[in-house]
Amino acid sequence: MERLFSSIELLSSFPFMGRVGRDADTFEWPVPRLPYIAVYEVDRAPERIIVAAVFHGAQDREAGKPPKR
Repeated sequence: MERLFSSIELLSSFPFMGRVGRDADTFEWPVPRLPYIAVYEVDRAPERIIVAAVFHGAQDREAGKPPKR
């Protein structure tokens, strides 16, 4: 957990180092040396990040979503 939080904490200094996320206005940060992906948003006004979710890299993130039309 400590390594996960430390890695995500880097985003507060470098919020755009993640890749563009699957959902609009989100970014994804593959946590180095761990099998997790942090999904987050950047709130520019107060200059903060909002972590929306942390997924295991092997997790099926599309399960339970309605089909795209």
